[in-house]
Amino acid sequence: EDSELDEVLHLRLLREANKVKAAEDEEGIFGDLLGDSFALRGISKAAVFYFLAVLVLVAYAVTHALLSDRRKTLGAAVASTVILLDAASALLYKSRLVSTPAALSFLMAFGRMMLIVWGSDRWLLAFAAVYLVYGTTLAHAIAISRVRTPTAADDLADAEREALKGDQQLREEEERAALEADRLAKERQAQAMKTATVT
Repeated sequence: EDSELDEVLHLRLLREANKVKAAEDEEGIFGDLLGDSFALRGISKAAVFYFLAVLVLVAYAVTHALLSDRRKTLGAAVASTVILLDAASALLYKSRLVSTPAALSFLMAFGRMMLIVWGSDRWLLAFAAVYLVYGTTLAHAIAISRVRTPTAADDLADAEREALKGDQQLREEEERAALEADRLAKERQAQAMKTATVT
């Protein structure tokens, strides 16, 4: 009984530790760099950083339009494509088709690199390469999600189910012990009433 209780307590502590780790991971690298001023307004730090990144993209598009001799709208096309790719990346991550932040970062960096590496003469090839990368990633993620192998999360879920079964068994044993204690108390009370009646 003690080992089962220890196991249940251990699993609960493990769950709490995982919740704390997830909260720390959600806070990200920058931690409290921006302080709580944005949190009080209901604005997440990620939204602030993304807004700043979009401002950089707008500055890029304007600079390209002002300094380029030809294809003045190419900077705006690249900026809008980057925003669309970010939206696609966010959807891939939220739907868990790209499961790790490292894979998501690689995908986003590779997409941006493919947009730039071809230059302004072969911009159509660059856009095609980016969509090829994202299409391949999506196809790979769908294939992996269809052919699923057991993971550590599945093992943790099984351990959780076992812990819940152990909790249920402990509750049933406690109920039996309480019923037995009530029965013994009633028997003692009846015995006391008999002895009181006899005397």
